[in-house]
Amino acid sequence: MKMKLIWGVQLHHKHVRLFDTALEWLESKGSTDPAHLMLVKGWRDDAAKERWRSMKQTKITFYFK
Repeated sequence: MKMKLIWGVQLHHKHVRLFDTALEWLESKGSTDPAHLMLVKGWRDDAAKERWRSMKQTKITFYFK
């Protein structure tokens, strides 16, 4: 099932999936340093935040600052 997404949301959605795949691969290796796992998890969380931020409509007052 393909979802039709706007460009920014689609891009961030792909990044989240990419980091999830990377985490699965790193965890399957078994010899990965926990600090590296936390680093990739942080990147995934940042991509997820950007995904939600890009879905939110910008308030008009933002442009008058």
